[in-house]
Amino acid sequence: MKKLFMAVALMMFSVGTVASDRVDSVTVKIGQGEFENSDRTHMVEGTIRKSFIDDVVYGVIEHRYIKDHPVISSEKDQTMVGVGYRVGDIHLESVVNEEHFKVSAMYEHRDVNDFVYSGGIWHGDMWDENFSQTFVEIGFGKQFDAVYVGGFYEVGNTTKRSVDDLYGVTVRYSW
Repeated sequence: MKKLFMAVALMMFSVGTVASDRVDSVTVKIGQGEFENSDRTHMVEGTIRKSFIDDVVYGVIEHRYIKDHPVISSEKDQTMVGVGYRVGDIHLESVVNEEHFKVSAMYEHRDVNDFVYSGGIWHGDMWDENFSQTFVEIGFGKQFDAVYVGGFYEVGNTTKRSVDDLYGVTVRYSW
């Protein structure tokens, strides 16, 4: 948890008073799901994105807390930092820490009625239990000025032999 607070403080310090379009944001995802359709798992994820070059190249800080997962250590806090690249509605991101990495390609489109449709794929590797994860994620929500509220669903392979799914709520504040 200490890593998360330090990361947030550093990112907020770099924000200053200049805000850009859509990339600059704080996102919170809260979800629950099932491992192999039997064991209930829980997840809370916070992500900060800050644009550095014309709202195209940006920094990413991601913190994920996992609880009650039968394969991953029962309670797992993990903070990762990295970079992202945005071209139109497509975001490519890569985050790492001293033990793990995660890469993702996501699509997010906001229509004329401010409904937001999203989807993508992410892959993480080098986890403690020597397994990798590959997930497909979809989402749908509504943009209210600077606040987005929506739902998400992730399904993927966690241990190269089993399936996890996660569903929940996403709230994002953009400046």
